[in-house]
Amino acid sequence: MNRFLYKHNPIILIALVSLLIRAVVYFLSDFTSIDGGHFKHSYYNALNNHFFEYLYSATVQSPLITVIDAMLVNLFSYDVILKYKVLLLFSFVLDVIAIVLIYSIIIRFVNSYYAIFFISLLSISLIPFEFWRLGLHYDHYNLFFTSFFLFTLLNYIMDETKFSVYILSFSSILLALLFPINIVVVPICLALLGLFKTINRNISTSIINVSLIPVVSVMLVIASFSVKNYSLNKDFNHSSKSGVSMMQVVSRSFLHDPVKLREFIVKSNASKMFVWCFDNPTYSESDLIYLARHWGMCFQEEENNNSAKFNFSIDNMVDAVTKIGSKEQVSSLLYDQHVINDKPYLLSGYAPEYSLRWTSIWGAEVRDLYLTAIQENSLGMLYIIAKQAAVYSLYGPFFPYEVLWRSEDSHWSELEALSKFSMASIKIPFQGFIGIAAIIFGCLIFVSYLLILLNFFTYLFRVVFSRSLNISKYDLFLLILSTVIFLNLIVYSTLVGGEHYRYFMHSLAYVFIGGVLIFRKFRL
Repeated sequence: MNRFLYKHNPIILIALVSLLIRAVVYFLSDFTSIDGGHFKHSYYNALNNHFFEYLYSATVQSPLITVIDAMLVNLFSYDVILKYKVLLLFSFVLDVIAIVLIYSIIIRFVNSYYAIFFISLLSISLIPFEFWRLGLHYDHYNLFFTSFFLFTLLNYIMDETKFSVYILSFSSILLALLFPINIVVVPICLALLGLFKTINRNISTSIINVSLIPVVSVMLVIASFSVKNYSLNKDFNHSSKSGVSMMQVVSRSFLHDPVKLREFIVKSNASKMFVWCFDNPTYSESDLIYLARHWGMCFQEEENNNSAKFNFSIDNMVDAVTKIGSKEQVSSLLYDQHVINDKPYLLSGYAPEYSLRWTSIWGAEVRDLYLTAIQENSLGMLYIIAKQAAVYSLYGPFFPYEVLWRSEDSHWSELEALSKFSMASIKIPFQGFIGIAAIIFGCLIFVSYLLILLNFFTYLFRVVFSRSLNISKYDLFLLILSTVIFLNLIVYSTLVGGEHYRYFMHSLAYVFIGGVLIFRKFRL
């Protein structure tokens, strides 16, 4: 027992201190004025009484999110979840475990003093992000599952055993079920691992252990949920929100000019119903009317005091679609109307307005418009993609600091969006100290991010000219981290950049660990 405590003393100390500072902030802060976010009683009811029906019907949020929320619902009552901010506490626990996993990774590459310093900065800087929306956002699950995946990935690279293959497969499946981008990231990571292992070592062992078991298991799980979504709305996709996200980029490439954008949509032979929806956007805030145009929101918002009811009516859309819509559009909207009237609990949870099948119908046309925009508005698309990449790279590392200090009444634009809630409305203990740690951490992450990308392109350049793929285990792990960081940048810039640069938080574990490896490589 004493030997175990001595060996793991830094990890235990880091976990206890991380929990302690979160406990102090939690108990000394007042959250009574903060809304419960998506976690309404209708969502609780859906998970508690209609779990399997909801899991099958949900096409916006990833399945793992539904399963995690359902687990919490079965452990706690609705009142307890809201009163004690159970999801915030849960995000504390997940992040502290993630911190321990990340420490276990970086301690292999730097001495304990550097590792403790870096991990302490990470732990403190995560606090504003955890309190952002009080742990109620699906992004709060990301760091833990990413860290678990990287921990198992490194274990396999360093120690090739059957158990390490199985646990890597398990962590890969979990991560792929968490967020849509991971259906690309995870297979590419595993394929890279299999490729370099195959080149440098035994072919049969590498192919069976890496390329076959983890990749095939991940792809089967991903395909099963994509097939499920296709059976519901004829959209073979992990999330029905993908089309909505792409329309944000198209709209912004035309500078949200409704006249030019409409001309482009009509010229691209969009359906009459698509054009009608563009012409009749609805949004509760008139200054954000342009968002409704690219989100496909042409249904009417209703005010009601019944939390079990869906807050929108699509009667106006049904009237329009029966006159000008296709059979598929009519069928989809009639089904949506049926669900709104008879099963509103299926339209609850994250972004309930996107739970309608109409979102998939809209998104399917958007994907065609996106490809057309690349051809017809090349300069506009290139400009906005470059701008989104710059915002992601410059603002993303400082997201926790921005959340901590930005006030609710500050300027809120689409590119700078954090959501209209920030911790500035809550005077928490140690706010100044946490802010200093967050700004230092942001600077370190920003420098690491740039060095990792520079190293990534340098390596690719060297491979092209030397035509050599021989690589050490250390460099292989860094290459995989760098590839994911680059993929996340591309996806944000081209597909989801119109929303939040908070998506940089999806790269945080990769950048943080990659930064430590860069630190070691260049002896900074």
